Amino acid sequence: MESVLITGATGLIGKSLIKLVQDQYQCWTLGRKKCDLPHFILQDLAQTFDMSIFPKNVDYIIHLAQADNHNEFPSNSLQIFDVNIRATIQLLEYARLAEVKKFILASSGGVYSSKQVIAKECEGVATVSDNRLGFYQNTKLCMEILTNNYRKYFDIITIRPFFLYGRGQKENMLIPRLISAVLNDKEIEIGSLNDIQLNPIHCSDAAYCFYNALKLKKSDVYNIAGNQNVKISEIVRIIGSFCNKEPSIKYLNKNQQDLLADNTKMIRELWKPQISIQEGIEDMLR
Repeated sequence: MESVLITGATGLIGKSLIKLVQDQYQCWTLGRKKCDLPHFILQDLAQTFDMSIFPKNVDYIIHLAQADNHNEFPSNSLQIFDVNIRATIQLLEYARLAEVKKFILASSGGVYSSKQVIAKECEGVATVSDNRLGFYQNTKLCMEILTNNYRKYFDIITIRPFFLYGRGQKENMLIPRLISAVLNDKEIEIGSLNDIQLNPIHCSDAAYCFYNALKLKKSDVYNIAGNQNVKISEIVRIIGSFCNKEPSIKYLNKNQQDLLADNTKMIRELWKPQISIQEGIEDMLR
């Protein structure tokens, strides 16, 4: 049986992914808090790795873990750097020594230039000299750049999720914040007079993308996003319809733009999303 090590296994994608992986792979998991996951490695990603507790060899690594409190810059900059960049370097070095076949990196759709209407894998990624990205997204971009240096040692699959959501998601993320605002009768501000379009992906659909990426025989980059292009106001009204509330929306002239992912390659090679935004939001409200 081949083996896979998953970081961020207790997170939104990780919980769904482990259910898919553990029947066909020997599954190692890594985190900073003790839990009942299989072959669990207790390791704070912000600290120097204790390689003696890692398996000597592993076939695949799926690096899902990311720093918390991504909007807290500069107060949280060192923790973000340690988890997103320093830990990734340590994990890549472990992968090289463990003779890994494939390294799957969870990046972010936020690495694209904000001027794009529809983000495609082959174009539009920001550069390290582009000041339009915030600190957190710059660390994600650096993760991609540094990881690609290891392509001569193993295949690398970079996955860029767009507006991931699902039950149990952290409260500071977009859709949980919208749900909280509707439930608490707070006015919701949208930073464009024309509204903003997104194509969010549910965590269970995202998990299938990572799972199927294990079977690819190449290095590549994939956007993962849902099949529905929805405006933020539509998401808010869907939430309101399930809560029997009439949301209050205010449109602001901040020139914020649509952020839509081209998911053509994802559907062709990884997974076709199965969960609609209506179904996903209903599940979060149960």
